[in-house]
Amino acid sequence: MFDQTIAEFGRINVFYSYSHKDDAYRDRLVEQLEDLASEGVINGWHDRKITPSADWKREIERNLDRAHIVLFLISPDFMASPYCLGVEAARAVELHWERRCRLVPVIIRPTPNWQDSKFKFGTFQALPRDAKPVSEWPRPERAFMDIGEGVRRVCKEIVDWQNPLRRSAKGDWVEREQTLFVNGQRNVSRARSVVTAVDGSSCTLTTTAEVQGQRFTMPITVALDRPAEDSFAAVMKQFGETISPNAVFWREETERREQKLFVGGQPYYCQVSGTIGKWQEDEVEVVASEKTWRSIDIPVDGVVKEEQVVRAGSGLEVFRKAIVLVAHGRERP
Repeated sequence: MFDQTIAEFGRINVFYSYSHKDDAYRDRLVEQLEDLASEGVINGWHDRKITPSADWKREIERNLDRAHIVLFLISPDFMASPYCLGVEAARAVELHWERRCRLVPVIIRPTPNWQDSKFKFGTFQALPRDAKPVSEWPRPERAFMDIGEGVRRVCKEIVDWQNPLRRSAKGDWVEREQTLFVNGQRNVSRARSVVTAVDGSSCTLTTTAEVQGQRFTMPITVALDRPAEDSFAAVMKQFGETISPNAVFWREETERREQKLFVGGQPYYCQVSGTIGKWQEDEVEVVASEKTWRSIDIPVDGVVKEEQVVRAGSGLEVFRKAIVLVAHGRERP
């Protein structure tokens, strides 16, 4: 199930930081991760992809800043490289503290005291298993398989659209503008949502909104041990809504694709999903069509844009709304 669904979660940019003396190890690792690339899970980048005449420093900086995972190929030559440590590792650690990427040391050759470098690589979970250097495995292909499985697990932790709040941390926030059309009237409001508490089982999201000049704040707690949709009844109860025993709700996906979306002049690489849902209670039926653009670079729930149209069972439009990203942030711990 895991292998079949992770490709739907979005492309993850992987940056290989390594010494050129370890080209052969990098090539073998790229080959091992080819399954993730062909499934559409990752986009891998290393400096051998720089085209002739390109500004190589700028290309490295640009791709490192876009990375969601940075793989450090640890060896004595890597640790002795001023560029690997002084430039790439230094910037990657900054991105880590900004919660913009994950750092994964990959131990390819025995390297004394690699854990105790100025960047404290030992604080990050290393690959392969037990941080045993690839060169010391009796069968190196087994080491690369272990690394591949580890990178796949990291990808799963980064993106999980079934319940996006699983990847949130306290202090993550997002602000959006909503335009609502009801009975020919247009109402515009803004809302700021902040993760105010999170543990292994639940996440509390506190939303402050201004609607028609009135300001209100609402905290909502969502379970993390199940898909977000499965907490629908519990969330509605927190809003003061009750659901009768005979109420039925179902939803099915109508489309899924990738799209580069510009919002406020900023590009976002999004997974676009379309759904249709139906709510039926007694003789009342409501049908909702929804399209959502999500990016793994947006904290909280990943939503960059959302469009929804709600109609009665007869086809009469009840309302439509559009939500678009305004700002977002990830506070440093």
